[in-house]
Amino acid sequence: MTGAPYGLSLDPHVVADLLSVPDAVRDRALARLGELTTVVLAGGTSLPGELAGFRELPLGEDAEWGLVYTRRPAPPASAHRTEIHVVAVRSSRPCLHDTVRARLGLTRPLGAMAHASRTRSPQLPAQHDLTPSPRPVFPARPGLAHPAPAPTLKGLSL
Repeated sequence: MTGAPYGLSLDPHVVADLLSVPDAVRDRALARLGELTTVVLAGGTSLPGELAGFRELPLGEDAEWGLVYTRRPAPPASAHRTEIHVVAVRSSRPCLHDTVRARLGLTRPLGAMAHASRTRSPQLPAQHDLTPSPRPVFPARPGLAHPAPAPTLKGLSL
């Protein structure tokens, strides 16, 4: 076993992420990855809900950038029992968590209003017949009356 207690694996998109971030953020991300693989303590904040088990490390000033990772069992051929798997290194502003969900193949949960708008109304019959109903027959409308003649200016003095 090597001196580091954890191995390191990256999502294939993380290399492109690291190349697209500013140099200072990239340097900070690489330093934090070195810390994660050598320190036994978990860093960052735990993510909620369907991303439970993942952690987000803030990078840069004002947590403008973030690194999302998880600890998972390493492959059997690895020299380590556990590995740090990095899923994304991106700006936190345009929804870092949405990027992580997409890379993991998860869909964003619907809010209550969106879910309600997509459900079937309980008033609809169980079997809805999709054949068109016959069109109603309307009686023929008689022609419209001729419009009244336009007023003339005869008899008016100017």
